[in-house]
Amino acid sequence: MNRFAGKLAVVAGGARGMGAACAGRLAAAGAEVAVLDHAAAEPVDVTSEQQVTQFFGALPRPPDVMVNAVGNANLALIEEQAAAEFRRIVDIELVGAYICLRAAARAMISGRVAGSIVTFSSVNAAYPTRGLSGHCSAKAGVDQLTRVAAVELGRYGIRVNAVAPGCTLTPLTAPFAGLPSYADAVAVSTPLGSRMGDPDEVADVVMFLASDDARWVTGRTLTADGGQSLVFLPDPLGALDADGDGGFESQVVNPARRPAT
Repeated sequence: MNRFAGKLAVVAGGARGMGAACAGRLAAAGAEVAVLDHAAAEPVDVTSEQQVTQFFGALPRPPDVMVNAVGNANLALIEEQAAAEFRRIVDIELVGAYICLRAAARAMISGRVAGSIVTFSSVNAAYPTRGLSGHCSAKAGVDQLTRVAAVELGRYGIRVNAVAPGCTLTPLTAPFAGLPSYADAVAVSTPLGSRMGDPDEVADVVMFLASDDARWVTGRTLTADGGQSLVFLPDPLGALDADGDGGFESQVVNPARRPAT
C-alpha cells in the first residue's frame, strides 16, 4: 500500500482522465504528487519550455517518478486538416513529452536520483487509424523517444518506459462510446471484457513501470488494451459518419466534420 512512501511524483496531464487515475493511485500508495497540467490550479503548458522549467524548479526536491499522461487529438482526414492542427497535436503529444522528460531527467541527474520516467504512448503508434494522422505520428515518436532516452539516461540509473493504452473511457473518448457502431466495434475487437478500458487499469501498468518491481525494465512500451490491437482498432471517424447526429459534441472532432444541427 505504501510502496511509494517518501517519493515525489510529477504527473503531467494529471487533472483528468488516465493522468488523474495515475495521480490518485500514486498518492494512495504514499507518494507526494505534483500535478503539471493546463487545467491545474496553477496552469502549466507542456509545450512551453519556460513554464515546465519553472514548475520543476519550484518542486521541493527532485522527483523520483515522472509520468507524462498528456494527450490530445484532432479527428480529421489529411486532406481536410490544416497543417497548423497537425503541428498542434505533435507539439502537445511529442514535443511536450520531450520537454517534460528532459526537465525530469535534468532534475533527477542534478539530484542524483535514480528515478523512473513513464510516458504515455498509444496503440496508435503502431496501428494507423483514419483521421488520427497527428496522434498516430506523435505517439510513434514517443516510442522512439522512450528508447533513446533509456539508452542515454541508463548510466544515471534512470529508467524510461512507456505505456500504450487502447480505447480507454476518458473525457476525450466518452462521446464516441455513445455511438452504437463504435460501441459494437469495441465489443467485437476487445478480447478481454468486450469493452473500453478503464483509466485505473492503465494506471495499474504505470504503477508497475514506475515502481522498483520494474527495476530491470527500461526502454520498453507496454501495451494495455485488453488485447484490442491483436484484433483491430475501432474507426471513430466511420462511427461518426454512421451514427453522428446534431447532438454529438466532441472536442477532438474537426468542426467541419461535426453533423449539422
